[in-house]
Amino acid sequence: GLAGSAGATDGTGSAARFGRPSGIALGPDGDLYVSERDNHLIRRVTTAGVVTTYAGSGQGYVNGSALAAKFNFPSNVAVASNGDVLVADTSNNRIRRILRSGNAAGAVQTLAGDGSFGTASPDGIGAAAVIASPCCMVLRGNTLTVRDFYGLLRQIDLVTAAVTTLTGSRTLGEGFADGPVTAARIRNGYGVTGAAGGGFMLADDIGLRLVGAAGDVRTVSC
Repeated sequence: GLAGSAGATDGTGSAARFGRPSGIALGPDGDLYVSERDNHLIRRVTTAGVVTTYAGSGQGYVNGSALAAKFNFPSNVAVASNGDVLVADTSNNRIRRILRSGNAAGAVQTLAGDGSFGTASPDGIGAAAVIASPCCMVLRGNTLTVRDFYGLLRQIDLVTAAVTTLTGSRTLGEGFADGPVTAARIRNGYGVTGAAGGGFMLADDIGLRLVGAAGDVRTVSC
């Protein structure tokens, strides 16, 4: 990329252009995978700095072949051990999956979310679940952990597509409260990463929170 020059041009090094890259993940092939909010694309960057469009053809919601698929402000990515790329398709309210086909992108499919946006945000299998504006994600084994707009920390089984809620209150809404899973509140904040003991570290806009494997939340720093 080139500082101060936006675009969607493939190329090597400074010849390439990006449009608000917002998520990045390292694949098992050693390449980087980047979500671009403004271009609605998923890009691939090799260790030699060669940038190509991995999936996407502009704004919208279309499954199918990689370069015909459409995303809507994708904000984050994670890469599975088999090379599948998981995408937080934020404005489509869905988690998408780009299947790996050899050394290239295969079909794009919807892993979870029905596209709706609502405070109830029920759990369910695949498209039976509601995931409002998914943003930050972290992948541990076959479990994708996702933060959503309503302060819920959701988990998706990559094998069964089952969506469950680890912590956060649908009744109280997003907020800032430590405690067990029945009382904890988190904000619709920023990053999430794995922590020791099967838990997670969250970056809220006003503090760092530690979520235990059972969903209990405590503030580490604010």
